Amino acid sequence: PHLMEVIKEYKPDLLGLQELGGWQDVNELNPDPNVYVPLGVEVGPWQYGDAVLFYKKDRFEAVESGQFWYGPTPKIPFAFEWKRLSVPRYLNWVHLRQKDNGFEFLYMNTHFDNAGVNKDPTALLVHKTFAPYAKQIPIVLTGDFNTKKTENPRYHNIQYGEGSELVFADAMDMATPEQAPPLGVFDGRDDRPKSLDEVIDHIFLAGPGKNEVQRWVVDSRRYGSNADKSQSDHPAVFAIVNLAAR
Repeated sequence: PHLMEVIKEYKPDLLGLQELGGWQDVNELNPDPNVYVPLGVEVGPWQYGDAVLFYKKDRFEAVESGQFWYGPTPKIPFAFEWKRLSVPRYLNWVHLRQKDNGFEFLYMNTHFDNAGVNKDPTALLVHKTFAPYAKQIPIVLTGDFNTKKTENPRYHNIQYGEGSELVFADAMDMATPEQAPPLGVFDGRDDRPKSLDEVIDHIFLAGPGKNEVQRWVVDSRRYGSNADKSQSDHPAVFAIVNLAAR
C-alpha cells in the first residue's frame, strides 16, 4: 500500500519498476488497470517483472516492444550474464506514439545487476546498442542502475560510452533537484541515500533535439508507522520532461 501511495501521488504517464516477481506483483502495483498497460517478459502464463514498465493507454499507443538481455548473448531470453549463474537482467523497451499528435519516442526501463562483473560491461553494452537510436528518436531511459554518479567509469560509460559525446543526459542535472525529505538527515541506521551523489536510480534522456526537464524529485519519505512499512533503500525518482522532436 505504501508503494502504491507513492505512485498515485505522482500520477506518472510512464512508470518503471524493478524487482517485481510475477503477475501478482504487477497487478498489485498497477495504479489503475483501466489507465495503465503493463509491459514485461511473458512466458506462457508467467511474468518476469524485474524491469516491468507501465504507460498510459489513453495517451500512448505501442508501436513495437521487446526486451534486450544483458550478457554476451543479448538476443537470447534469460541468457546468463558475464558471471555464470547470475540473475537474468534485461532492458525493457517500448516504442510509443502519442495519440493526439503522433509524436514518437522510446521508453526503456531496466535493472542493472548488483555485481560489478556484470554491471560494468552492461553500461557499455547499453550505450553501444542504443546510442545510435538517439540520433533518430527521443529516448527516456529509467531504472535501477546500481550506480552512483561518482562511480566511474561505469556512470560515464552509460552517458558517453567509449566516446566523448554526451548522449544520455541525467535528468537530475537538467533541473533544480527536489528532495523529500532532504537527504542525509535520517535518524539511526538507514540505507537510503545520504546525498544526491548516492542516488543509484536514474532518469536519462537522449535524442536528436534539446530535451528539457521541468522538475526532478527524489522521494525517500517513509510511509506508515513501522520500519517494515518503509519505502525501501531505493527512493522513488520522478521527473517532468519535455521531449524535443528532431
